[in-house]
Amino acid sequence: MDSIIGCGGVIRYYNGNYMLGFASPAAYGDNTIAITYDVLHDLSLCANLYFMNVIDVGSYFDYHFLNAKEERFCSFALFYIQRDIRDLLNTLNCSFYIILEEGNACAQSIASWGCGFNAMTELSVSNMPFLVKGLSRLDQIGLSYVKH
Repeated sequence: MDSIIGCGGVIRYYNGNYMLGFASPAAYGDNTIAITYDVLHDLSLCANLYFMNVIDVGSYFDYHFLNAKEERFCSFALFYIQRDIRDLLNTLNCSFYIILEEGNACAQSIASWGCGFNAMTELSVSNMPFLVKGLSRLDQIGLSYVKH
């Protein structure tokens, strides 16, 4: 049996302050679907909160399909998630940046925590894990750290 993969993300204000996080179980053993679903939920939250200028920072996400002229073969689940991302990008001014996985420790911690949830859960400052609060503060002040 495949293991559950969690997805999670952090939405911050322009000054780095934590605004909202989200976490959920995403897929059984399919990392590509989990990461793509994570981007979809991130962009959906931004659109629902009327944030039109979005910078998406992540790792392991294949951004090239967004500009592809030809459709490529993928699972039907991945196809529909990618289609929904393209639809959202028509309404958002979005930039994508790829960083190393270790550089996004807040989102990584929330995603690990999300494996234990039953559904997508939004996390305000008051209900996010203590570890994520600390990592968020370190990110905000620009201090380097090592998460283990």
